[in-house]
Amino acid sequence: MRRRSITKIQTPGIITKKTRVAAYCRVSTENESQTVSLVSQKQHYLSLISNHSSWTFAGLYYEEGITGTKKEIRPELMRLLDDCRCGRIDLVLTKSISRFSRNTADCIEMVRTLSSLGVYVFFEKENIHTGKMESELFLSVLSSLAEDESKSISMNEKWAAQKRFQNGTFILSRAPYGYDIHNGIISINIPEAQYLRYIYESVLNGKGTCLIAEELNSRNIPTKRGGQWQPGTVQHMLDNIFFKGDLLMQKYWKDDLFKVKTNHGEYNQYLIENHHPALVSEDMYDSAQYVNKMRGHPLIDHNQHYPLSYKIVCGECGCTYKRVTVHRKSDTAYFWACSNHLKHKENCSMKRISEATLQNLFTTMMNKLIFGKDVVLVRYLNRLKASQKTQEDSSIDLKLRENNEARKKLTHDYSMRFIDSVTYHIKTNELLREAALLKSERNNFKDTKQQEETRELLQYLTEASSFTEFNEDAFIRFVDHITAVSDTVVTFHLSCGLTLTEEAERNC
Repeated sequence: MRRRSITKIQTPGIITKKTRVAAYCRVSTENESQTVSLVSQKQHYLSLISNHSSWTFAGLYYEEGITGTKKEIRPELMRLLDDCRCGRIDLVLTKSISRFSRNTADCIEMVRTLSSLGVYVFFEKENIHTGKMESELFLSVLSSLAEDESKSISMNEKWAAQKRFQNGTFILSRAPYGYDIHNGIISINIPEAQYLRYIYESVLNGKGTCLIAEELNSRNIPTKRGGQWQPGTVQHMLDNIFFKGDLLMQKYWKDDLFKVKTNHGEYNQYLIENHHPALVSEDMYDSAQYVNKMRGHPLIDHNQHYPLSYKIVCGECGCTYKRVTVHRKSDTAYFWACSNHLKHKENCSMKRISEATLQNLFTTMMNKLIFGKDVVLVRYLNRLKASQKTQEDSSIDLKLRENNEARKKLTHDYSMRFIDSVTYHIKTNELLREAALLKSERNNFKDTKQQEETRELLQYLTEASSFTEFNEDAFIRFVDHITAVSDTVVTFHLSCGLTLTEEAERNC
């Protein structure tokens, strides 16, 4: 009988797959204290991940000086999401919901996207792990609070900025072209200043913005941010009063969705003359403005201008449109085409638009305004007036509160015998007169330029009958410019600030 033998077979231990962990850090400003905060966050996550036995480091994504209200403008966050889609990350660590996103919709959308990929997020401050949540309610509430906090901070910053606008203490954070800023002091950047003057001299010599932009690019002269010159960039240089030494504050504002908009009277603006060294004289600035404007005026043409000349702007590249004549067997047709497309088709794909189409679209738009003037223009005018009144009331209320506080202080000082009765009564009467003037000012608002333009258009349409054909006078009088969106869709930018889009039927 054979003797049994037993051999022990050694089996390898169960290999546990380590969790690939990445960290996301963000600070919204570039000052020294925030830079220190960013460094400490980076060190914290490097140490935390390396000391966790079941984790392996998958990357560190950090951003400095970028707002958390929009995910699209954060390149590191976009890179993090791309790496998650590529299966390189299992878990994302971040300090708090507000660091990840101050926009509720963005936060929820990103969490859902990552969860569908099997990637989860851990918010340290709130102690939330999205892989263990039974619902999104808690995260939704907290991210809403983060968004509200961001809006509150934005409102406080707006109020503080407006106070600095009013008392003239606002300090620019970025230098416009031709200037440098060091410790709040504005100085001239000599090379850029030479090119800025070249732009003005070129306009006075009859060159258009497209040609100037081409010349600057051909000479490899960069913009302030190192990019290519565009006609719109050159136009901005011509329109900006900063270059003649003046500072206009509150040119832009942000809405509740943090979108930057041009100030068309929604907020008060403040002008400081002789604020800094000028790059061009006032005469040169005014002359360039006049010459540039007159390039599109149909009444002073030596080279056959038309009502639409220099009024149409390409929605793709920003160049102005030129009139093109097409001779056919039976007749002659007129079109308007992007000047950039006419020179190099590969630079702009925008197709030409029939002159008749443009005229018909303007006629259609004016007839719509005649029919709906009470709905469109009257409401628009009321909204402009309400917006102005809100801003004026806010400013006056602030002054009245300051006036009231000053009177309370006077009463206190008089009761404590810090001032005599004569001084008390003189200063109190001065403050009372000031308060009366402020209250009276509430009822005396002057129309803004937009309101005046809207009233003029409303009066014109009230007296006009329906348009049966293109009216040159009305077009010149009320249309600032046209943006060509496509060969059938255009947007009319009226002088009053309204933008109306019209679409023509496409010929089959």
